Amino acid sequence: MRQPGASQDRAGGRGAAARAGACLWLAALLCAGVPPAAAEDRAMQRAPGSLTMAGDASYRPFHFLDDSGAAAGFDVDLMAAVAAEMGVPVRYRFGDWGEALDDLAASRVDVVPMFVSEARRRRFAFSQPYLTRYHLVFGRPGGLFIDALDQLAGRRVAVQHAGLAHEALLGVRPRPVLIPVAVEADAVAAVARGEADYAVAPMTIGYEAVLGLGLDQVVALSPPVLSLDYAFAVRPDRPELVAAIDEALARVRAAGIHDRLYMTWLARLGPAPPSFRSGLMLGVALGIPLLLAAVVALVWWRRAHRHAERHSQRADSEAIRRRDAEARVHYLAYHDPHTGLPNRNALVLAMTAAVPAALAAGRTGALARLDLLGLDLVHAVAGQAAVDAMVASVGRALADAGADVSAYCLGLGQFALLLADVGDGAGARQRLQGHLDRGSQRVLFEGVSLEPRFGAGIALFPDHGSEAGQVLRAADMACFAAVERGGPPLLYGPRLEPDPINLSVLAELRDALDAGDVGHALQPKLDLASGRVVGAELLVRWQHPVRGPVPPSRFVPLAERTGMVGALTRYMIARAVEHLRTLRERRLDLSVAVNVSVNDLADDALVGDLLAQVGDLGGQLVLEVTETDVMRDADDVLASVRRLRQRGIRISLDDFGVGHASFVYLRRMAPSELKIDRSFIVELLDSPGDQAIVRSSIQLAHVLGATVTAEGIEDARTLDWLRQAGCDAAQGYHIARPMTPEAFYASDLLRTAAVQ
Repeated sequence: MRQPGASQDRAGGRGAAARAGACLWLAALLCAGVPPAAAEDRAMQRAPGSLTMAGDASYRPFHFLDDSGAAAGFDVDLMAAVAAEMGVPVRYRFGDWGEALDDLAASRVDVVPMFVSEARRRRFAFSQPYLTRYHLVFGRPGGLFIDALDQLAGRRVAVQHAGLAHEALLGVRPRPVLIPVAVEADAVAAVARGEADYAVAPMTIGYEAVLGLGLDQVVALSPPVLSLDYAFAVRPDRPELVAAIDEALARVRAAGIHDRLYMTWLARLGPAPPSFRSGLMLGVALGIPLLLAAVVALVWWRRAHRHAERHSQRADSEAIRRRDAEARVHYLAYHDPHTGLPNRNALVLAMTAAVPAALAAGRTGALARLDLLGLDLVHAVAGQAAVDAMVASVGRALADAGADVSAYCLGLGQFALLLADVGDGAGARQRLQGHLDRGSQRVLFEGVSLEPRFGAGIALFPDHGSEAGQVLRAADMACFAAVERGGPPLLYGPRLEPDPINLSVLAELRDALDAGDVGHALQPKLDLASGRVVGAELLVRWQHPVRGPVPPSRFVPLAERTGMVGALTRYMIARAVEHLRTLRERRLDLSVAVNVSVNDLADDALVGDLLAQVGDLGGQLVLEVTETDVMRDADDVLASVRRLRQRGIRISLDDFGVGHASFVYLRRMAPSELKIDRSFIVELLDSPGDQAIVRSSIQLAHVLGATVTAEGIEDARTLDWLRQAGCDAAQGYHIARPMTPEAFYASDLLRTAAVQ
């Protein structure tokens, strides 16, 4: 809904800003020696009619509604001067930003000042840019310094809905938790209120909010993350306005009006000094006699004149500081502040020229991405200063690599090398290895010897892309794979491409979890001594409405790699608790087991949610931890295990024997149960080696006070062998296949279950 008074008629001369714009226009014409009437007649021939400008009602200091409801701001006064040059009246319609975009697309308004992007160019025509503006990331003092938008992945980020920063953040993967706000100043305020970790906003808007709202607890925590032109977007059905606006803008610039408006609105020079007329009117208004009024006016004028001189000096100084600051911002837009190397923005520009040049010359170039490994360990052992020292040392080494290579810093510990004329993949690897050797020289920091190690990927151009973005992406993919595999530099190839369906699968899995559409099955567990069913394992199942049944092997690894496994674990725990309540109501003494990642147990919030859900049913819940996972935060995991045991929850070590850390896990986690992996069971009767391993595992578990369950029982002979070997429980198709909850509760097997 538009705010009252949001439409202002500039032709009628209402409002102080309108009078200022008209005076500026008249002064410009007089200085140029052109009669105003002739200029107006000529402008009317170029662009007849009127103009309506829309925008955000709270976009200080660019365009907004002041306390009286009148349109004000840099864009407003600039549009007034432009419209005066064109000889047309202008009206202003300020309200919601999204509504302004809709009105422009529907040709209900003529112009909207905005950032220029490729997506917006496809919708609107644009005038020549009249500003270059920068977006910064704002956060709390002491927060993590953000080098690029990608570092905001997974964090809470406040941003204006439908704005350009919002569009850019939608492309970050994994996507940040976006907190949309109506106006960009509110994004910065959301950080101050603790509703967001970061805000992305234009530099001027952000600082305006920090100063105007007194947000001392908010600071800028990035170099420019977006560097964009700012111009007038024009309605689709009036393309002729672009040329008329551009011509008028050129004359406004030539007359110095643009610079004066910039210094007034954007250099933060403060209000204009009092004038002679204001002093005289003050005297008359107070009823002072004429002579006394004249004396007061003269004194006022002299004071105002001295004040104006001081004000002018401060203005000049402030303008210089502002221009120096903007020069620094422009530098940071294309350079990394830690190493001084050109950054990703500079690399994109260089690649935009290098790729077509290589294609035209019939030569092969290469882009190598290098990621420093082990920075977390360096930080843990020696602190952030050691990390900075190592990154700076590597940056200096790569910067001195020679004339045939250009080095770039893409973020903390992330580098790129642009290599010319490498010939082929083998040549690229050979050239790169020399630079890696140079960058891997040891760094001595406060007595600690640091040895840089890299994961590196290579993309060739034009072989792997005819555009800069394609080559950059290919190098990123190769580097990610090299880091994951831990091997030598990896050359990009189609085999490294992720399955595009995986992105859809992940999004659809999250939707299915939110809607409660992920299913499960129950597989009974048999006690070998008594022959009774003593529990069941909960197995996730997903019946996709279009793809049909999606096997867990397809979506569970994806969930683990992308951080969604925690949501899946919470979902399955909730289903397990539902079954525990049902079993209690039926007076059945059965346990329910749920698979969890060992690193889920390092998540204190997840463990807290689990304990809250389980309540007094903990004695019947079993968490099957897959021991093939690497325990990243062992101390946190073990602390969680102690909390879980205090509530009676049992820990089972799943797939025992196939991981690299079986005995370490046995010693540290002291599980209540071992589940021998089915790979040792399927050929048990024909393999003396498997028999020896299973017997030893059973004996070891019993010595440690744990029970043993064997998985994958396919026949009665195997079941008898395990019973004679002392195995405690078993699961497998010979006993029962996984079944729906309805089938489980109707099964004859439950007749043998123990009763509470």
